[in-house]
Amino acid sequence: MSKTKPQVEPRVEPEVDPFADFPDIMGKRPVLRVPDKLAERYDVMWAAQEGKVQAPRLNACMLGLAWPDLRRRLQVAGRAYTGDVALYGGWVLEYLIEHGVPFSAIAIWAVPASNVIGANLPGLELAQTKPEVDDAVGN
Repeated sequence: MSKTKPQVEPRVEPEVDPFADFPDIMGKRPVLRVPDKLAERYDVMWAAQEGKVQAPRLNACMLGLAWPDLRRRLQVAGRAYTGDVALYGGWVLEYLIEHGVPFSAIAIWAVPASNVIGANLPGLELAQTKPEVDDAVGN
């Protein structure tokens, strides 16, 4: 009689949502994406590095650029991103506050938004001044 090993099914780990404990925003779980335009990503990361934009506006801008659904809502309202981080951040902040989103939720979601925007951003770690960043992106 031959002995055969019992077939063991591979163990499949359940998917873990890294944002499960994060608050919903306007009844939705934000789905963050890398913005299409490299210059937009540099604008935000440079503003963060310079520290010239107030944190709530910077956080809101990052969330507005990285969350396509929110970005579309703002574009429909005539508030598209134009390269001014502080202005766009103010618009996003105003929109979210008007829709009952607390500052804490914006700040919480700004962290993964910042990670998405800054991911694999070429030259950022080497750039020391805005002209160097502009050179890196060809501006």
